[in-house]
Amino acid sequence: MLYNPDGFGLVEVNRPSQFNILRTLEKEKAVEQLRSMDSKFLFYHWRLRSSGTDGENGIHFWNWANFLFAHNGGGISSYGGKNYKDDKMVDSQVYFHVLIETLKKNKATTKKAIAKIIQSTSGQIWGRFMLLDKKEQRVFFCGDWETYLVDKSYIVITSTDIDWQSIDIVEGLEFPDDESNRIKSQKINGVWVLDLKTGQFEQLGTGTAYDSFGREIYNGGYGKSGGFAGF
Repeated sequence: MLYNPDGFGLVEVNRPSQFNILRTLEKEKAVEQLRSMDSKFLFYHWRLRSSGTDGENGIHFWNWANFLFAHNGGGISSYGGKNYKDDKMVDSQVYFHVLIETLKKNKATTKKAIAKIIQSTSGQIWGRFMLLDKKEQRVFFCGDWETYLVDKSYIVITSTDIDWQSIDIVEGLEFPDDESNRIKSQKINGVWVLDLKTGQFEQLGTGTAYDSFGREIYNGGYGKSGGFAGF
């Protein structure tokens, strides 16, 4: 929050299928929401403005056509002959509209069809993003992510490598806290989907991830894997 102060978006998902969305410019409101949360799933995005407006319109987890979207990276300002800068959108928001318009045009509703659309359009951006499908109760993760299993109880998925080690200082002596038995980690890449009804992850692998220079860094094939969910 300290280094990404330009807007705070949070989505809590409670059973049965209740999406509580907060988009605010006030850090205190976001902190209050975090402290009071009692949800199985929590998704959040702290914005550091790179383009577009600095108001509420630039806060991520935009809601359109039963989808929510948040992105960490860079994007585009025009597509298909339309200049979205005229609409004062931020680059991530432009890609969200491109993605949804393409999904509608191709009538893509299944998870594999959506993954293929992500692959066909993801060259327009770099970084990673989340696409929450409220109707079908699933979340698509595209790009490269760090994942952590904590205490065999809950999973953290983040765009940042987390240093879990801490140091206790007692009477001037430093005692490193060994988290190796509590924390397990792995990287994921491509396109994954989380089923909010079952809490299971599945790797679709059809997405293409790009770095900040637009170079392809991943393009996978279909695969399947179980997972955990206990955010």
